Amino acid sequence: MENSEKKGIIYKRNPHSQFWNKYIAVLSGNYLYMYANKNDASYDSFIYIKNIKLTDEPKEISGRDFSVRVQSKINT
Repeated sequence: MENSEKKGIIYKRNPHSQFWNKYIAVLSGNYLYMYANKNDASYDSFIYIKNIKLTDEPKEISGRDFSVRVQSKINT
């Protein structure tokens, strides 16, 4: 996390339920890494952000304010 460009809190929806999980997000290069705790040595998941498409996700769909849908441009 020391070499990160940006850090912050992010909520990611569990793909198997409607629950949102809180993560520490770390932007480093073309990757957004998500850690369960700021002291964790390894990340829980990551997103390769170079070829993504972001679209606004209405609160009526996501259940949260300021939500975005992240999709790969390659597979869409």
